[in-house]
Amino acid sequence: MARIFNQTSVSSNGSVDFDWLNKRGDNNNRGSLFVYGTFGGGTVSLLASPDGGTTYVPVKDSTGTAITFTANNLINFELYSDPRNPVKLRLTLSGAAGANLSYTLYDMQ
Repeated sequence: MARIFNQTSVSSNGSVDFDWLNKRGDNNNRGSLFVYGTFGGGTVSLLASPDGGTTYVPVKDSTGTAITFTANNLINFELYSDPRNPVKLRLTLSGAAGANLSYTLYDMQ
């Protein structure tokens, strides 16, 4: 069953962080991320941190390409996390003028 894990809106360049926590204690940690609205010429990048937000690395698809958005889009993903030490997800908007975006993250467990 899907549920909204986190939802937020942004209107200027910058980053939004989410803890991606395996809350149910099993090994299956799938999610869906919707990015939609007015991009204002900007790009949204998806990053992850294994160390509490000190270091962020690009999240890549199965071909090794960094996941970015320049128009309304949806991705489904699997990202595993220790319940005691959540992975942080970061969405970064850059190069935008007049953006009005929404991010909705669903926990697919």
